Amino acid sequence: MFWYASCGGRLLHDGYDPKIVSQLRLYSAVGPAVYVTFTLVALASFWLSGIGFAFVPIFYMLQGVRRTP
Repeated sequence: MFWYASCGGRLLHDGYDPKIVSQLRLYSAVGPAVYVTFTLVALASFWLSGIGFAFVPIFYMLQGVRRTP
């Protein structure tokens, strides 16, 4: 939904920062890309797939910590 809302800035408030929006779009794409990748990896290695699935919440938690002033 964020990708749809932020496409061209048509559904964002006036004065939004395009740099921040592009970063958020990138961060929101990481989860689905990693999940698809490690679902396919599960065909070869259950353990490696589990590590990959654990990476996604850790990635988002670290992004939140990094932005905290």
